[in-house]
Amino acid sequence: MKTKLALITAITAVMALSAYSCGKVESTEKKVDIDISRSDSSTRESETEPASETTSAKSQDSDRSSAKDNLRSKGIGIEFKGEMKDDTTGKLRLALTATKVDVIEYAVDYYKAYFESDDEIHAIVNKNSGTTTCISKSGDTLSVKVHKYVEGEEEDTLKLFSGTVMKEETIGLDGSLISSNETAVQQTSAQTTQPATSASTGSAGNNNNNNNNNNNKNTAPETPVQQTTEAPTEAPTEEVTEAPTEEVTEAPTEIPTEPPTEAPAPTEQPNWTFSLNDLNTNPADMFNIIGQGQADTAPGCLANGADSVVHSYDGLRIECYSLNGSETVYGITITDSRWEILGNVKVGSTRAEIESVYSEGEEENGKYVCKMGNSVLTFSFAGDAVSSIDFYMPVN
Repeated sequence: MKTKLALITAITAVMALSAYSCGKVESTEKKVDIDISRSDSSTRESETEPASETTSAKSQDSDRSSAKDNLRSKGIGIEFKGEMKDDTTGKLRLALTATKVDVIEYAVDYYKAYFESDDEIHAIVNKNSGTTTCISKSGDTLSVKVHKYVEGEEEDTLKLFSGTVMKEETIGLDGSLISSNETAVQQTSAQTTQPATSASTGSAGNNNNNNNNNNNKNTAPETPVQQTTEAPTEAPTEEVTEAPTEEVTEAPTEIPTEPPTEAPAPTEQPNWTFSLNDLNTNPADMFNIIGQGQADTAPGCLANGADSVVHSYDGLRIECYSLNGSETVYGITITDSRWEILGNVKVGSTRAEIESVYSEGEEENGKYVCKMGNSVLTFSFAGDAVSSIDFYMPVN
């Protein structure tokens, strides 16, 4: 009896112990499940954050790719060179193209495809059209200035955007034209031609009146001729001699309807001799002698952030940078023999004459180059004769 009682007690103890152990396991499993769920939740949150950060970048890449596709679909090939090696501002970017498409038609696609920052200034050199275009962004618009291409400016920021401004337009980022200087030019042309037309009409009217007067004078004597029977031969004699005399004397006063032009003026020799000493100076004294020519300004397009002001004459271009309203000469280009430089040298002088006056120069790629500090004097040739003379200095 005691043996059975002991056996029952042992079995009961074992069963209780098993139940207690099972309870602990279940409790542990539940805790593990909770920890795993928390871990999954934090993992999802950490994965979501970088995904949201890359969404904007992916969108920009998509827009950039779409803009490049648009350029290709228009047959526009762009060779993007990026930063210019001698740029001190870090804002200039260079691209090359040979397309015949007007830059205004693809400027927005170019901006979306190649601008990394809105403070960049991009130069698109198109030797096929002989132009260099300056594109910059201001607010929600693009400023597009088309300059005449200057030889070598894609390799030299000192020459970049120094050509004459041919066209300047402002367009919206949707491609809409906001303003254009061509419209103003056309209006000016229309206004200048209207007075000329009126003058021509008035002149024609005067000629008709004079002809009518002459006809009246010629026909007036006919009545007396018929009535006068004594001297029938005298009347024709008077008509023949008077009519040519009046026509000859009056015609010279009516024919020159246009006043003499000022074209011969440029043939006069200017009283100014150019030299390297003209660089890095204020051009006021120079302009007092030769005038200011036709001035074209390109705001903020030079490496030092200054405005570029180009003064153009027949066979002469003077390039200045403008800061705080004061101009400083940094480039002079001569292509006509009426303008002389120090040593009685000019376009048309022979290579031997150049070398005898500027003996310190050296041959570089078919050109004769003289250097004085940071300033450079370059002679280009057509055969044995000088075809152009260039003075340049860095713009800091």
